[in-house]
Amino acid sequence: MKCVVLYNSCDKERFENILKWNALSYCEFWGICCDDYSGVNEIVKKKDEITKAVHESDFMMVIAGEHGYDSYPCLDGFRNWISFAIAENASCRKKLVVVKLQLSSPVPMEAYGIGAVWVHTLSEDSLNRVFKNLISDDLGFKDWKSQLGR
Repeated sequence: MKCVVLYNSCDKERFENILKWNALSYCEFWGICCDDYSGVNEIVKKKDEITKAVHESDFMMVIAGEHGYDSYPCLDGFRNWISFAIAENASCRKKLVVVKLQLSSPVPMEAYGIGAVWVHTLSEDSLNRVFKNLISDDLGFKDWKSQLGR
């Protein structure tokens, strides 16, 4: 199972923690830092990177920290790259897991009303529970049940 994880640079350490958790070995994670900005020429590259990752993944996870809804240069019509990625993921009808690092952490409006799964604690146990529920609920992941020994 492949999961693209979107985060801002201040939350990179949390993404790296996910990569260290052995119990999540049935899931391949790769991350995209969404607040790095190198200029106007990089907008097309970032759009292509996100679009490719969404299309190649089975689902998406957003780490919503303190700056998850900050505005920075992106595509017209989107507040930031996380907003764009959520919309792209929804257009592909893929599941979204939103991890709020704090109850007060802002989340892009694109995450609401699309059936996202919300997690309020970033821990190995909470993510395992969410992923196993996604798989056992047969939300497009039934082929992964065999990998979990179910």
